[in-house]
Amino acid sequence: MKSKIYTLLVGIYFGIVLVKTQVVSWFQIHDMFLFKSAYMYLVIMSAIAVGLVSVVLIKRFKPRSLCGNEIVISKKPIHKGVVYGGTLFGMG
Repeated sequence: MKSKIYTLLVGIYFGIVLVKTQVVSWFQIHDMFLFKSAYMYLVIMSAIAVGLVSVVLIKRFKPRSLCGNEIVISKKPIHKGVVYGGTLFGMG
């Protein structure tokens, strides 16, 4: 129960951060697609960088979750469908 409350609080905080930084603003998204503002692109690139560094650190130091479980990042098999899907997504 304690971990569910913690997860809820983190989610609420994350939502407040998204609203306060205007990442969920229709105007910001509109300006991004019209190439009027680089703000959203910088946010996306920052998220990718943070995710990349986080994965590298998790793999290197093998930390445990708040519940004490080991964090495991499993490798996903690459097959034809993944290649086609990634290509279509990239072109879209």
